[in-house]
Amino acid sequence: MIGNLNGGGLINKVKVFGLFVSDDNSLQGLVAIRENYDEDFRYMEMEIVESAPQNKKFNKGHINQNRQYSNIGKILIAFVCWYSLKDPITEGFVEFTSKTSKMPLYISLGAKEKGYHDMVFYPEDSLRVVANNIPGGVKWCTN
Repeated sequence: MIGNLNGGGLINKVKVFGLFVSDDNSLQGLVAIRENYDEDFRYMEMEIVESAPQNKKFNKGHINQNRQYSNIGKILIAFVCWYSLKDPITEGFVEFTSKTSKMPLYISLGAKEKGYHDMVFYPEDSLRVVANNIPGGVKWCTN
């Protein structure tokens, strides 16, 4: 389930969403996005994607043997793509700056490199990311 964690106010126009387990409402990851509605550059900007500590692949430089869930990052990225596809202004365009270590992940999902660490999912890429990672769609939290 996805929950909007903005609590009524936005800081720098950034929206924060959390990924929760429906059975116990435990937080599994966060994503922050910013809508860019500039006339010449319409896209959803992915500010940060972060898995909860229990879901990180690595913990203090070692493989996390007690990982609760995997693919949290991919699901959160798919959510941003879905959110952008639903927006009639951004139409599935998602842009972001990647850490060097995460570039192979984004490329494997279909992101294109725009320049030094700047990447983009075009609408056709966003459709594919959503279909592959959240095929059942998004379920919103009501809490």
